[in-house]
Amino acid sequence: MDDAKLSVVFNLEANAPMSTQNDNAADEVMCQCSGTTRAEIQKYFERGMDMEQISQWTGALSGCGGCEWDIADFLKCLSAQRENGT
Repeated sequence: MDDAKLSVVFNLEANAPMSTQNDNAADEVMCQCSGTTRAEIQKYFERGMDMEQISQWTGALSGCGGCEWDIADFLKCLSAQRENGT
């Protein structure tokens, strides 16, 4: 496929900056199968949901399983922040 077609297919602009994972951490998709973002996981955690409940509500962790460790680590960090009051 030539560059012009690739530009249309992928919505590329000549001088547009490349997006990075760190553009907005809250918008980072943590589960590719369900499209669940970091912000969604944090929101449900703050509402008192555990990992299983978050999975049932969002569909995260119910596909390929590739996000399991990342989500578990994120929930551990949120839990530690809650315990430390930060």
